[in-house]
Amino acid sequence: MVAWVEKMLEIRVLGGFDLRVNGQALKDLGSRKAEAILVYLAMRGGMCNRNVLAALLWPESPENQAMTSLRVALSLLHRELADYLEVSRDVVGIKPGANVYLDVTDLEGKLAGGELEQALDVYQGDFLQGFNIRDCLDFEDWRRLQQERVNEVVKHGLHSAISHAIEIEDYQKGQDFIRRLLEIDPLDEQAHRKCMLLYVLDGQRAHALEHYEKCQDILQAELGVEPSQETQSLYTQILQGARPGSDTTLMSVFHLPVPQTSFIGREQELVQIVTLITNPTCRLLTLTGPGGIGKTRLAIRAVTKSFHNYADGTYFVPLEGIASVDYLVHAIADAIQFKIDSLETQLDSKHQLLDYLKNRSILLLLDGFEHLMISAGLLSEILGRAPHIKILVTSRQKLDLMGEWIFPVTGLPVPQNPGELLPVDSSALRLFTERAQQANIEFEYSEVDRSCITHICWLVEGMPLGIELAAAWTPVLSLKEISEEIQNNLDFLNTDKRDVDDKHHSLRATFDSSWQLLNESQRDVFCKLSIFQGGFDREAAVGVARVSISQITGIMDRSMLSRVHTGRFFMHGLLRQYGIEKLKASLPSWDETCNQHCLYYTQFLTQRESNLLGDQMYIASDEVRKEMDNIRFAVNWAIVHWEGDKVRKILAGLLAFYAAFGWYEGKDAFMNIAQTRRDTLLSQNVLDLEKDPIYLSACTHQAFLLCNLGQIEESETISRKCLEPLSALGLNSELSECIHNLGVNASFRGEYELAMEQLERAILLGKESQNSMWPTYLLWLGHAYFLLGEYARGLESLQKCYEIFERLGNYWGMAFASSKMGLAADGLGEFDKAKEYHRQALVIFEKTNNQTGKGYALSRMSESAYFLEEYQQAVQLAAEGHQIFKSLGHHWGICTTLCRLGFGYVGLGEITKADGCFREALKQSRNYQTVPLCLYALAGMAATMVHVQGQVEPAVELFQYIQYHPQTPALCIQQTARWFTHINLPDNAHTAGLR
Repeated sequence: MVAWVEKMLEIRVLGGFDLRVNGQALKDLGSRKAEAILVYLAMRGGMCNRNVLAALLWPESPENQAMTSLRVALSLLHRELADYLEVSRDVVGIKPGANVYLDVTDLEGKLAGGELEQALDVYQGDFLQGFNIRDCLDFEDWRRLQQERVNEVVKHGLHSAISHAIEIEDYQKGQDFIRRLLEIDPLDEQAHRKCMLLYVLDGQRAHALEHYEKCQDILQAELGVEPSQETQSLYTQILQGARPGSDTTLMSVFHLPVPQTSFIGREQELVQIVTLITNPTCRLLTLTGPGGIGKTRLAIRAVTKSFHNYADGTYFVPLEGIASVDYLVHAIADAIQFKIDSLETQLDSKHQLLDYLKNRSILLLLDGFEHLMISAGLLSEILGRAPHIKILVTSRQKLDLMGEWIFPVTGLPVPQNPGELLPVDSSALRLFTERAQQANIEFEYSEVDRSCITHICWLVEGMPLGIELAAAWTPVLSLKEISEEIQNNLDFLNTDKRDVDDKHHSLRATFDSSWQLLNESQRDVFCKLSIFQGGFDREAAVGVARVSISQITGIMDRSMLSRVHTGRFFMHGLLRQYGIEKLKASLPSWDETCNQHCLYYTQFLTQRESNLLGDQMYIASDEVRKEMDNIRFAVNWAIVHWEGDKVRKILAGLLAFYAAFGWYEGKDAFMNIAQTRRDTLLSQNVLDLEKDPIYLSACTHQAFLLCNLGQIEESETISRKCLEPLSALGLNSELSECIHNLGVNASFRGEYELAMEQLERAILLGKESQNSMWPTYLLWLGHAYFLLGEYARGLESLQKCYEIFERLGNYWGMAFASSKMGLAADGLGEFDKAKEYHRQALVIFEKTNNQTGKGYALSRMSESAYFLEEYQQAVQLAAEGHQIFKSLGHHWGICTTLCRLGFGYVGLGEITKADGCFREALKQSRNYQTVPLCLYALAGMAATMVHVQGQVEPAVELFQYIQYHPQTPALCIQQTARWFTHINLPDNAHTAGLR
């Protein structure tokens, strides 16, 4: 007897919708919505409440009618597919254990199992391609989300396969995968870069250059943008004849630093680390060991063997000089080339970064984490929010986090038994020999020499840095002399320096031997150069240490200093510590060098203060960011050891930088500066802090950045505390800033009259005292007028502001002033003029590659189009802005554009779509506690409700609530009021709409 086998139900949704039972097509289930129910249940799995299905597919019907329609659809389904469905009074689902095939499940299983080519056979196109149901916005949103999710899964698999093809040199297979990837997403720039790379690796340079032009055309046609700097850089390499086939170029393409020397040995450790990196359960791996042991080089090498597993790339994040979790957030963002928005959004930097990472597949290499233990929680947050992120850390100590895997890195193998020699193929001997030959091309060793080299490597316990430093002396000393120098110092340290960590004995001995063999002039140069934090350039070396390039070269020749391709010089962190110890041993030299360092960077920052707010702002900001570690050190020295105007000058320069390029980072920096100054004064028994200009200056700058971030309670407390002391001391520049802070805070509270009074006073005082920030006060004054509904005065103020920024050459200020002028013109009913202002801002934002500003300009142009009743254009512009903000993970912009998109749909009569936009905006605004945006979304919901039968009365009540809320901008009310003109509202309600 043949056993009965249940027929298979096949549901295929990739590339369309196809339903079969045992291979035979089912042509018609009776209704499109019945098919939608089946797909939804199959994708969801488990049982689904009937109410959910009714709301999903009959959103505009009364509940009873929707439930009736659902029963009819389920009846049609059950008639054809009774063997596969379980239907009860309350819930519906696919019957447990039923023989059902779903192509999406098959696809994901094959991808998870590494069967990419079989998975691509399953993938026939977009999820439910061409499957549409009218007036079902929630279902359409669900369909679109599933489509994006499936496409991302396929793209991730393809990117991994392409990178693997590059690694195994199967270039034709890589190109096959590229073609499939670009069919799914023609705008994927990373795919275009890999295509160019594959062509060059395959010897087809002309095709690579041709593909760049194709990529350029696609981006220009679809988005109106040029290829990214990364793509242009690869194009330039290829154009100049480079063949990016070596490890060096692959490191550059995959965002890793290019080592200046060869990597030797560590084969077994590499295999172990790569195995851990590719283990799905190991998402946080820490390489631990003392400084100089080779953790960084080993980590970089391991990443080059693993990059093909990460569709969105591998990134190196250097952490030396990073002081706190906020700086860590910015360091990661800078490394992955994510622009944190510090100007418009109310989200802090960390949440912007977490949002950006959550759907990406990236391997982060965080190098030198030991001084950031208090910030280690950020890594847990990243891993918790972003399931496809993996983190490799180098640190002198473990992070003590749940889920952390530890890999201790020790020295290179060296013999432990007396008389035993290093094998000729050993890593330690090869490393010493190659580095010695770099210092002296004629270097060779004999069997006797091999004994000395073995002893040297044993003395430094196989530590690569110690071996390299010792090898650098071979042009000057014999191997025996090098060994004896290290031996003598090592014996001394072992007996007398008991407070030194055991792991550092041999390294300190290496440093001591190097120190003993420097002449007095070289020692002085080395110590003075150790004062620099995070590197320095030639000009700084002359300005601070008074040294020549030949003296710097002398230190480089001893491997105690290195130079990178940018021309900057760097000293290893442990060598720098050693140099500082020596410098501190002579206090006059220490104080003199620190003062000179502080003076140099005070002048450096002061010279760039005006540029940071002028036409050189982007050049100046890059220069300041490059020197930020040195600037922080200089500021900390100044606030402890200096007094008066010299310190206020460096703080003013620092504010100019943070005001333009880092509000979140800046408010924490000034908080720490104020705290350090406070501790210094208290240690000197100075109790009256309010008489100290430096402390007051730091507090005022902190409050300035806080109010710009909308953190008004803290800003208000600090500003009120500083107001009278600043006035009493006659510090008019900071006083103008303090009054400005109070004015901005008042505008956030809805106290517009008070805000304008204080801002006008701040402007007069700021201009008189030559505070470089005073033009930004005009921006806020114009904004306060705008919020109050005094659009003419607001426009006048903003025009003055624009003219000032124009004279300064401050493109950022010009663009934001122009954009806000557009809002004021909207309020005046000059909508064509408003669009022109927004368009003017858009041009500047595009020229300066400010994507956030571009998003706002498009979004605000949408508002002008709405008032002109050009609703289709309003929808189009808002959608463009929304797309930009989505790509940036910019929640403030996402919510604003959702609201403007919703108002455009109201104008087109597409109420269901509008309602969906407003509800999503409200949901996101509530998540981030942004009250003005919540009110904006609620205003939009009132505009949709007034169009629905039976909802007019609650719509009027909601509209009136919004009108009288102190944080509702007047323009928002005008935007909504046009849909209530046919309703007899109380007189005061109409008046509020025009306030």
